[in-house]
Amino acid sequence: QYEPTIGAVAEESPLTIAAEREAPETASTADRPNILLVEDNPDVVAYTASCLQGQYNIQVGKDGQEGIEMAIENIPDLIITDVMMPIKDGFEVCHTLKTDERTSHIPIIMLTAKADMDSKIEGLERGADAYLAKPFNKEELLVRVKKLLELREKLQKHYLSIAGSNTAGQLVEESPEAPTPEDQFVLKLREVVDAHLDDFDFTVEQFCREVAMSHSQLLR
Repeated sequence: QYEPTIGAVAEESPLTIAAEREAPETASTADRPNILLVEDNPDVVAYTASCLQGQYNIQVGKDGQEGIEMAIENIPDLIITDVMMPIKDGFEVCHTLKTDERTSHIPIIMLTAKADMDSKIEGLERGADAYLAKPFNKEELLVRVKKLLELREKLQKHYLSIAGSNTAGQLVEESPEAPTPEDQFVLKLREVVDAHLDDFDFTVEQFCREVAMSHSQLLR
């Protein structure tokens, strides 16, 4: 049994929840991290939104396929996905996004009523960063979200420092493991920058076209 819902939360799709409802203002809406919630159960959507309100902007995808499309289009800061959903389940969502260089950096929390070890292992193997069994504790969710966002920020700074160095290619070449999607993306950025160092007319729009990303996606 979940806590009382936010009125009519699940009637819109795709849904954007202004998370400041009935909550003290902790940051302007534009400054809040963006969370994509992929969930087909209206009660779970409403409860999860109530846990996060006032601290995060929330978008909702009603099934796995819509969640994948919204993640690629909007590049959220974090994704929370159920496992059992129509069209594509949470395992497929996780695998698809974690193997796409545009979205592989996004932390993913999986929610499920299946608390067995096999399901947890499968989720982690597909790239999930955290796993919560329903009904989940609000404080645990908030702590996991906070810590994953902090880790993502640290990784962003790390990869930006690599991209701006002369050792990006060398680090990947010397690694005994296959390059991750993040490594490949950093190398692509570095190659494009190096190719246009002397081109003073090279614009941000041209850069975005060469790395096959929109301006908003690149900023994420």
